[in-house]
This record gives sequence, C-alpha cells and structure tokens, in this order.
Amino acid sequence: MRIDLAHGTDVESATREQLVRLIDRYDLSPWEFTDRVVIDGTGIPHSHPVLTLHTRHRDDDTLLLSTYLHEQLHWFGSSRPDTTIELAIAELKRRYPNPPVGFPHGADSELSAYIHYLVCRLEYLALRDVVGLEEANRAIEFWHGDHYTSIYRTIIDDGDTIDRILREHDLLPN
Repeated sequence: MRIDLAHGTDVESATREQLVRLIDRYDLSPWEFTDRVVIDGTGIPHSHPVLTLHTRHRDDDTLLLSTYLHEQLHWFGSSRPDTTIELAIAELKRRYPNPPVGFPHGADSELSAYIHYLVCRLEYLALRDVVGLEEANRAIEFWHGDHYTSIYRTIIDDGDTIDRILREHDLLPN
C-alpha cells in the first residue's frame, strides 16, 4: 500500500500512521481494490482518480476505517461491468423512485444517490465483518447524522432488500 501526504503536515502524517496501524491490525484484503492512498488534510474524501482521505477522524479508528472502506468500495463498483451496475440501479429506481439529492440527506445527483445505496450498504457489511456489529452500527449512526443521512438510514432500515440486490447482481466482493 502506498500512502502519500498531500501537504506533508503533522496531522496528515499522524493520519497515515493511524491508517497503516489499521491496515496492519485488520485483514482488509477482501475490501481493498486500490493500493494507492493520499491523505489530504484540506480535502474531502473521494475515490478517484486516487483514493483520498482527510484527517478529520484521526481520533476515531472506526470512522477512519469506515471512510477508507467506503472509498475502496467505490473502486470495487467501478471494477464491475457497467451492465451489472445499471441493472442494480434500475432495481433501486423501482424501489426508491425519489432518492435523496443534496447535502446532508443525499448525494450530488440521483445517479450518485443510487450508487451510494450500494456503496454505503457494502461499507456497513465490510465494517461488520472487520470490527463487529456494535462498532459498525456506531459508525453508521454517526454517518446518519453527518452526511448521506437518508441514504445511511435506508441502508439500515431496508438492508435485506439492498443485500438481495447486491447478491443478485454479483456486487458482493468475494
């Protein structure tokens, strides 16, 4: 794993050390799809073109881990055939015809909201696998009050449905 610092600040360095510790502590290999990360203390986490994390959660391992897994899972989604994603989104559109768009409830666009139903549910499943149910629930509850608030509520309240869509469209990492 290559982890670069955007500005070389002490807080970015501390966040890199925290992430390295988490990667060493947990078997994240089923959930990792890129091996390049940038820590940017002034940035907003995003997946492409390079997985980028901020320094906001350096005092909370589970939230940093959750953010890292979320962005890794965007890489997983982008590795799947377009038709697979399109079929899953078509099913989500039938289930959720008016997805939340706009901060803090939803994503930037309708398409991004549908993608985030999938990514956020996978994030929760990954967290459950890695740190256990209690910590996964704590992280998702935090996100539910932070951003994508309606999306995070839906992936918990209607998790069985989203899990079925993920299974049926081969969108669960092995």
